[in-house]
Amino acid sequence: MDRTSLLYAAEDICKIKQLYDVMAGEGYIDEDTLVRQSAAYMALNSESRPQGGKYKRHGLLPLAIVSRGTGPLVRCQGCERDLPATCFPGGLLRDYMPKKCFVCKAVDKREELFPVRNRRK
Repeated sequence: MDRTSLLYAAEDICKIKQLYDVMAGEGYIDEDTLVRQSAAYMALNSESRPQGGKYKRHGLLPLAIVSRGTGPLVRCQGCERDLPATCFPGGLLRDYMPKKCFVCKAVDKREELFPVRNRRK
């Protein structure tokens, strides 16, 4: 690994630590549930970055990992996960429209704004 890459990685580590300190200080991170949340994320992504279609191999945190939410579950037509209705635009009010969670909608938007030739599906 070259020096530039090492410096880039080191800067990321410092920024993550600063972000962690702020989030923990504000009460957004609960040390007791952090291990459980990490285990839930790892269970979804056991091979570092998920394999599969565009809705499963992105760098965004999947919904319902940090906070599961309550209410009825709805199957996302993008990532195919069963998620609380609060993870979808309009909740259950828009039953007539295809259901994609906020993260899958963000993946679609990224593709719309920044199309890339030969992107794997």
